Amino acid sequence: MISKELRYNLLPQMLEYDRIEYHWLPFVMFSQTPNYRSAILNTDSRGFRFNSIELLKDRTIFKEDQNKETILVLGGSAVFGVGATSDNKTITGNLSNHKVNYLNLGGRAHIGFQELISIFSNINKLNNIKKIIIISGSNDFYNMDNFSSKYPDDFFFESFFHDSINKSNLSLKKKFFKNI
Repeated sequence: MISKELRYNLLPQMLEYDRIEYHWLPFVMFSQTPNYRSAILNTDSRGFRFNSIELLKDRTIFKEDQNKETILVLGGSAVFGVGATSDNKTITGNLSNHKVNYLNLGGRAHIGFQELISIFSNINKLNNIKKIIIISGSNDFYNMDNFSSKYPDDFFFESFFHDSINKSNLSLKKKFFKNI
C-alpha cells in the first residue's frame, strides 16, 4: 500500500479527490458533493462534474448551448475524471468544443444501475441529446465477485440470461456452441 505522503507527492491532485465527499441520494445511493469548488475539481448543484471553469456561473451542467449538438457521457470514475488535474482534462472536458456539448454524468464508483438512474432522474433536464456514450462495466465486474449479495442481479441480468438459455429447446448445433 502506498503511503498518503508519497501518493500526494506523486499525484498532488489526488488530495482534492480524497477531500470531496459523497452525497447520499434516494435510489442512486450516492453522488459527489454538490457545488464543490476547487482549482482541480468542480461539481454542479446535482454533483455532476463541469467540463471547464467557465461553466461554473450556471451552477449546472444542464445549461448547455441549445444551438449545439449534445452528447451524454455515462460511466464511473473514469468518466467523472478521477485523477485529472482539472475539469477540462476529463474525458468530457477534452471532447468538448465549440460545436458539441458533452455532458458528464459520470460518478465515482458508480455501476450500471446508478448510471441509468442518473439519466432517468435528470431526463427533464436533457435536451437535444444526439448520442449517448457509455464507458462502463469495470465496477460491475468488480462488484460481481466482491459482494455476497447479488441483488438485483449479476452483471446485466446474467442469471436471467443463463436460466433462459438452459430452459430453452436448443438444436443440437446450438447446444454444441452454447457449451463452447
